[in-house]
Amino acid sequence: MKTRAVLPNGKKRGIRHSSPRQTLLAGSMRHCNDLSGLRVSGGYRSHINKDLYLRPDSAVCSTGFIMNEEIGKRFQQETKYDPDELKERSLKGLRQPERVRAFEAPLGITQLPDPDIEKLKKPLWELLLKRRSRRIFNENEPLSINLLSVVLWATQGITDRYGDTFFRTAPSAGALFPVETYLMIREVDGIEHGLYHFDARAFQLELLSRGDYSKDLALAALSQAMVTKAQVTFLWTAVVGRSKWKYRQRAYRYIYLEAGHIAENLYLACEALGLGTCAIGAFFDDWVNSIIGVDGIEETIIYMATVGSPKKKED
Repeated sequence: MKTRAVLPNGKKRGIRHSSPRQTLLAGSMRHCNDLSGLRVSGGYRSHINKDLYLRPDSAVCSTGFIMNEEIGKRFQQETKYDPDELKERSLKGLRQPERVRAFEAPLGITQLPDPDIEKLKKPLWELLLKRRSRRIFNENEPLSINLLSVVLWATQGITDRYGDTFFRTAPSAGALFPVETYLMIREVDGIEHGLYHFDARAFQLELLSRGDYSKDLALAALSQAMVTKAQVTFLWTAVVGRSKWKYRQRAYRYIYLEAGHIAENLYLACEALGLGTCAIGAFFDDWVNSIIGVDGIEETIIYMATVGSPKKKED
């Protein structure tokens, strides 16, 4: 069916094909947007009316949101490897999922220039020493497409090939690469505003939706204002089945580890290029999933990061 994705501020993103699950998510976003108990202060601390939403099996975490207090412990215990269980496992007869995310009819294609990796040749120890999360951006200074090209290559660029396996700059368990990169581009020279998917093999950007949704994304990220100032926001999703095919429930561990590898590459590349970046782990998952257009089950948001030109102290 077709539906209009409803964003956190009530706007509609445009007609797209959607599953009933996605339609449900859009409806839940409308409901969540009306929660009178929600308060956001400074982009870092939030509160939900505990009397309305606290359940006996839940706890309020530091940001004020409710989670089952045993879920982390259960995850750690239930994804442990057991020697006897591993002996019984086999991939025989299991069909491996597609290794890449394919979009049949993107609204446009932007071929990225070859990355000038000479720009990254700075002493590693110096970059590690200077690495910081930088949240203040010069919002009026566009990012060059050449710098974006280098940053994308540093995070998930192809470095080698062996048969059907394409090795990348960040490691992945079993070389399965379940993490996909989407970009919300606000201000990059030569690229229109919109939501893009990064095709690492073709080294190109696929336009999925036109428009500047940085304010919607900022609201979904607990009102962190830096999202509205950054030139680009990276959105990393996990195509879970790509790893579960081989690693079953332990795949979730590997997926989050891979996201961390990718994000650290982003930090070091931005430091080498004189750019700023800040990783974001606090967001309303369903809101971000709806903005991207994924179902939150087979493919779901796992991590975000802002990238842009850091504002100088004298500015």
